[in-house]
Amino acid sequence: MMEYVPVRITAFREVFFRRTTRRTAFVRLLGGKMISALNSTVSALRAFVTKLGVTADNIANVNTDGFKKNRATFQNLQNGGVRVEIRRDDSPGFRYDVTENGKTVEKETSNVDLAEEIPNLMVTKRAYQANLKTIETQDEMLGSLLDTIG
Repeated sequence: MMEYVPVRITAFREVFFRRTTRRTAFVRLLGGKMISALNSTVSALRAFVTKLGVTADNIANVNTDGFKKNRATFQNLQNGGVRVEIRRDDSPGFRYDVTENGKTVEKETSNVDLAEEIPNLMVTKRAYQANLKTIETQDEMLGSLLDTIG
């Protein structure tokens, strides 16, 4: 069962949407570096959501004859973000013969291996949680900075 981790970004919301004078002071003080880190973290979160979706699709189709699994790979972007590339793995599944209407038909199982997919799912889940923790830490730092400035 998927475990949800709550995200609290109240200080972030206050700075950028309600308190424009503090926002200006914050951006001048840090030169916008915190904003860049937050954008990178959000980009990574989106990438991990995509990877979780690909893995979930693979697991859901483990018993579908002829299904070919997909792989999500990450690529770093110039701005510090992450791009996801999804590729289909055309390796063959297990082949077997079935008799249908008096004729022998060759079928192929899915090439999804649960012994590979479940660990990938757990690693991706933990990486997602680590990125959420990064956002929480940035939120706390931003709140402390605003308390100091204000």
